[in-house]
Amino acid sequence: MAQDLLGHSTPAVTLQYVESYIEKVRFVLEQLDTS
Repeated sequence: MAQDLLGHSTPAVTLQYVESYIEKVRFVLEQLDTS
């Protein structure tokens, strides 16, 4: 599925990128929620 979305990227690289992005978003949301 992830491979289909980005085409050239391998599933492992795509998954790593998505997880990294989710971590950043989650961190920002926590900062907004606690402020």
